[in-house]
Amino acid sequence: MNIRRFLGEAGRRQEALDAYRAPLPDVTRIRGENHPNTLPVRLNIARHTCEPSYPASSSALHEKLIEDQRRVNGADHPTVMISRYNMAMLKAGPGDPATAPAEPDDLHRDRLARCRNPLHTEVITTSCGRALVGAQFGDVAGAVETMRAVRADGASALGEEHPSTLPAEAALNDLPAG
Repeated sequence: MNIRRFLGEAGRRQEALDAYRAPLPDVTRIRGENHPNTLPVRLNIARHTCEPSYPASSSALHEKLIEDQRRVNGADHPTVMISRYNMAMLKAGPGDPATAPAEPDDLHRDRLARCRNPLHTEVITTSCGRALVGAQFGDVAGAVETMRAVRADGASALGEEHPSTLPAEAALNDLPAG
């Protein structure tokens, strides 16, 4: 799976998506659609589908995936949380004001309960998403405050120059009055 991930991280999203899609029929045939090793392949397909701008397809893939992940792995499994985060950010993209602002808050609460550590990287990631969605829906002051906390938490947990801390700094600088 690493070459697929690296393709995506290098901005070669369509190649990554094609590379994830290629083995899915065989993995599904051999292990089954809901096997714990098949679900991550489906997660990556759903994630990379949203990145090349196929939001309707990605939304349907995420909804089905989350349902299957919850049934197979349980509602608080880490991959369920990743899929929920992806879905929340996907809904925020087109600006779904009915659900987008609440979903990152719900996920943050659930991740914090699962991890029991506000400095866990998944909790920090969700806080960052909450700030970005908040800014998109007009709460720029709240987003700046949250992103400052995200940056401080990331620096405290991982270090100032860690690759997961630097995007929070960049996101904060992109916000008005950041």
